[in-house]
Amino acid sequence: MKVMLLLAALACGLSAQSYTCVRIANDYAGKDVSATGVRLLNNPSVPWGGDLDEGHADDYPIGFTFQFYGQSHATVDICTNGWVSFNPIQGTLPYMPASPPATFPSTSYPNGFVAAGWQDLWGYVMSQSSGMFAQTVGTAPNREFRVQFNNMTKRQPPGGTMSFLWVFREADNSIEIHYGHITDGTVFACGLESPSGNEGTASADGWLLGTPVQTAYRFEPQPEIEVERAAQAVPHQGTDNIGTVTAGTATAVTYRVRNTGVGALTLTGVNLSGMVNCSVSAGGLPGTVPPGSYADLDLQVTAAATGFCSFLVSIGNNDLDESPFAFSVDANAVPTPAAEIELTYQSLPRQTGEVVTLGAFAVGRAQVISVRVHNPGTADLHLTGAPVVRLAAVQNCAVTVAKPPAAMVAPGAHTDCELEFTPTAFGPFGFEIALDSNDSDETPYVLHFAGSAGAENIGGSHKGGGGCVLDTTRGAGLLPPFLLLAAALRRGKRRRRDAIMPRPRG
Repeated sequence: MKVMLLLAALACGLSAQSYTCVRIANDYAGKDVSATGVRLLNNPSVPWGGDLDEGHADDYPIGFTFQFYGQSHATVDICTNGWVSFNPIQGTLPYMPASPPATFPSTSYPNGFVAAGWQDLWGYVMSQSSGMFAQTVGTAPNREFRVQFNNMTKRQPPGGTMSFLWVFREADNSIEIHYGHITDGTVFACGLESPSGNEGTASADGWLLGTPVQTAYRFEPQPEIEVERAAQAVPHQGTDNIGTVTAGTATAVTYRVRNTGVGALTLTGVNLSGMVNCSVSAGGLPGTVPPGSYADLDLQVTAAATGFCSFLVSIGNNDLDESPFAFSVDANAVPTPAAEIELTYQSLPRQTGEVVTLGAFAVGRAQVISVRVHNPGTADLHLTGAPVVRLAAVQNCAVTVAKPPAAMVAPGAHTDCELEFTPTAFGPFGFEIALDSNDSDETPYVLHFAGSAGAENIGGSHKGGGGCVLDTTRGAGLLPPFLLLAAALRRGKRRRRDAIMPRPRG
């Protein structure tokens, strides 16, 4: 039965990740504070609860802030039965674990303790050197808080004594237990339990120990590494898809490395490997992340070309079971966003440099046409000219920009530009417009407009929307074009007849 309990104890101790227990050299004599420390028993200056049999020193100052299971403590309660508690000691004191180790860890009282020599001890039999003592020694940040039970008397069976001490270390929040003389045949409990009682760690030799004790123990707080991106956990040995990146452009990706354990997380380096269609560089991550804190790993990911890209990340650390913390990263690389400019007139795309034929118009009659500026690209189109639309090569007409286009056009959107021109004399006329932009290969974008000017009744006016609409209201008093043509034919016949048969004078 005892062998089975011992195996259960070892399993319990090894399964917990918040603390591990290792054997160290026993230095009870070197850590002794019985001659220099504060005597806790029968000391009016020490707040005490209970009696000398089942009693405890309450809220005894540690001398520095000590982290136990990730919680900060400035004081502890010290029980006569061989355990130190970070939870307040209240009610009846169990003088021995009821049936260790099967009931530990347990959420039943007590919780949040460190047991060094849990036995039925009492303080009624004392000598100058026997009893309970406490002292803080050293200088920051390497101080030690020592609690010593020296020659404490066993009540059952009577007559035996136990000597042991705790060392609470400021430097790394570890806890050491060293043993002096313990009466032969004594069995006692050694281990620690979380404040909630749902986790515990036995000594490296189990919850139950017996004489002779030839070693000492150190309970070391363990870190726990967790990695996340954008508040989403990244699994160890899993894959994180970062979505879309731009080929040829560095994309910043930040991973947050958290320490959710109770010991300092030591980071020993970041290894990047297995690059497929990309290059990656890393920055950030200090050497140590305290419990409850985090550090950011900053990556710069540059895809070489469009398509799938991936790489591996490995973070060296001192986590017990996730070292190194490794995961893969993949993404889809897309082309660099680019603006494109396209001009349409009368709903037809017009190439830069194209000559657009306007037709025939009346001299002196103002006309309005609309040119649409499209952005079929994937980035904002910026019209950068000053003015936005430049007019040039103006011949036989007066032309103005009646309504300039917007200076910025979002991808897939458009803006309209209205031009007003007035032919000034009979014959051909023309002008050109030029638009500068952030299009990489079509700036300036130039369109040439050409037409002819004639009599008042030759044409109408062009109105908006990129289309041509005859102004039938303004031309209601004019002859239709076929009548104009007939009249011209008649005039031509008359001139030829007059040339052959001149009219008599007078």
